[in-house]
Amino acid sequence: MQSIFKHRESENSRAFQLFIIIVCFIFLTACSKSVPQSVMFIQGGEYFSGDGINHAQYKVEIDDFHMLDHEVTNSEFADVMNWALSKDMLYVNEERQQVLLNQDFPWNLIELYKEGCQIKLENNSFSVSEGMEDYPVIFVSWYGAVTYCNFLGLKEGRNELYDFNDWVYDRNAVNGYRLPTNEEWEYAATERGTSGKTFSGAAEPENSAWYKTNSGGSTHPVKQLEPNKLGLYDMSGNVWEFCTEKMGDFRGQIQTPELSLNTSYRLIRGASFLSEDINLYRFVQIIDYPNYLKGSEETGFRTVFVK
Repeated sequence: MQSIFKHRESENSRAFQLFIIIVCFIFLTACSKSVPQSVMFIQGGEYFSGDGINHAQYKVEIDDFHMLDHEVTNSEFADVMNWALSKDMLYVNEERQQVLLNQDFPWNLIELYKEGCQIKLENNSFSVSEGMEDYPVIFVSWYGAVTYCNFLGLKEGRNELYDFNDWVYDRNAVNGYRLPTNEEWEYAATERGTSGKTFSGAAEPENSAWYKTNSGGSTHPVKQLEPNKLGLYDMSGNVWEFCTEKMGDFRGQIQTPELSLNTSYRLIRGASFLSEDINLYRFVQIIDYPNYLKGSEETGFRTVFVK
């Protein structure tokens, strides 16, 4: 009789363990498919991209998307990079302050050795300079921003959207992160194309943007000034933001995301803390400075979540 009880207890224990495993699996699956915090839902619609003056104007249909309400911060970037290091997904040369996808990769993901970089690498671990945790990450290359998107997705149990062989994102993939397209960024900055304001969030820049006049010559913590009507902060000023497309070395022509991404040219939007107010104008874009691809003190990024 005693052996029967023990057998039943063992079966009950295994059943309970199986139940716990199933519950955990369901919970983790649900979490991996949920919309992350700090992203804003942007309802899509028909939109005329460009202003017809600085850049060609053309009609485009924007799908619904979710955009991070702030520029990616130092602490967020360091946290994801530390996770990737723990999974042996990065190659790090501490002596030369290089952070690469692999030893043969030609682009630094972040220029740690540059004066003013607020992320440090010591003892094979990334840390943030004290007090700079909520400042936008700077000196990140376009490749570093894209790598962050993929690694963030993997860290949260989601999908990689970019192929590291050609650096093109899978347009059919879901449940992951990428950089906004040029058109999505502009659509969000102009409050779904409905805002008549000169800047993203305000008629005058002082209320919504850190720029040359009010920045004191440095970046500022994210989400300190007024957001636009979509709940997005710092779409004007603080740091220029990478978009996902390759752009050619020409202006005033229709740009499409179907172009190959294997180029040194990328598009940045939104202006920076060193910009004059005229460059904060929501339609301003820079497409002819390949050096920005390497990252600078003026460039950062924000992510789009694909549900």
